[in-house]
Amino acid sequence: MSTFKLEYLPGRYYGETARLIFHFSGQKFDDVKVDNDSWPKRKPTTPFGTVPVLTVDENVEIGQSMAIYHYLGRKFNLTGKDELEIAQVNALGDYQKELMVST
Repeated sequence: MSTFKLEYLPGRYYGETARLIFHFSGQKFDDVKVDNDSWPKRKPTTPFGTVPVLTVDENVEIGQSMAIYHYLGRKFNLTGKDELEIAQVNALGDYQKELMVST
């Protein structure tokens, strides 16, 4: 069974969708809040110099929120059972991203 660690800022924004996926799936994960004191040291070691970062099995880091959402969706069978459902799930994800950008 895989282990997961999600690193993000103390707020919700781009980290919240991944948290919701974990909770909806009943999957345990370490929810690490990166604070202002630890961020300067952690930043250069992340895949893109940003958060969120998802660490899988303590050795693989996935950066970028949409990549994390897609990975978790597939991992927990939430991406749809056919092409139409996959498109509907992707539409919801795109809409969620647009809402965050517009606020």
